[in-house]
Amino acid sequence: MEKKCKDFVFSIVLTILGIYVTIEGYRIYAYAARPPYKIEQLSISPGFLPLILGALLSVLSIVMMIGSLKEGGIKTRISEFKAWVGPTAKDKNVHSMAIGIVIMAVYTYLLMGFLPFWASTFIFLAGLMFYLRAGKWWKILAVSVGSIVLVILLFEVCFNAALP
Repeated sequence: MEKKCKDFVFSIVLTILGIYVTIEGYRIYAYAARPPYKIEQLSISPGFLPLILGALLSVLSIVMMIGSLKEGGIKTRISEFKAWVGPTAKDKNVHSMAIGIVIMAVYTYLLMGFLPFWASTFIFLAGLMFYLRAGKWWKILAVSVGSIVLVILLFEVCFNAALP
């Protein structure tokens, strides 16, 4: 995929991400404006920085998109993207990466919401290492348990910080 096509695709993705961050920043502001916080001034709200950064990311991504369309236009970029997608979709490395992303999403959005930190993290680490065939089963379990114990000792005991 040539540079202009990459710029075009990334600008679309970054524009969507910028819009999402802007909306979430506003939602944080709206939440903080209600009791018990009552932070009604936007400039001191915890949603101010995400709102500004999301809007800035969206604007700059649109500028990048316009720059990528100067030579060839949108039809050329879409045809270049289609030519790139075919072989890429068949690549086994891309499949492995996509499954890894799904595993991380399950950990972040499902397991962390329903299980305690130590249990969800153990399932995530062990599952990811089993998927990647990182070693023998007993080594994977030992590394998973050891990692969780070290994280809990370091953050909860040494730093007195709350874990999710």
